Amino acid sequence: MIQRADPIPPGRYWLNFKNSGMDGGAQSAAWVAWVRTNPETVRVESTQEGDADGFSFVVFTVLSPTSRWPTQPLQNFLGFPSVAGSKVSGPDDVIQSPAPPPPVDAPGGAIEQVTGAIKVIGYSAIAAYLLSRFLTRK
Repeated sequence: MIQRADPIPPGRYWLNFKNSGMDGGAQSAAWVAWVRTNPETVRVESTQEGDADGFSFVVFTVLSPTSRWPTQPLQNFLGFPSVAGSKVSGPDDVIQSPAPPPPVDAPGGAIEQVTGAIKVIGYSAIAAYLLSRFLTRK
């Protein structure tokens, strides 16, 4: 769940932001500045810096209501933090991706889907033939 409130209420959060690339690390600098500005109310639990795409992932706790980071300039805006469950410690814990397709020969797999489509086409052809015979009889 994304937390859009300002100030950020007490709780545990995660945030993913650009730490290199086109913005030259402006978001990373904005994050560090915000943490240093709020030493009494913000505790950083873990930081994973610099994945292959140039993103950092942080888990942090807000101890008491704390003003969110500045929204301007836009290149520095970190977005909105997401509420972190107790088991969140890294990006793999929050990545959402579709379930992989079933194997070809598994129930619901490609073979079953194709044979199901052939059955539907076959039954439709038989029904059309019988209907045409019924309608054209004398």
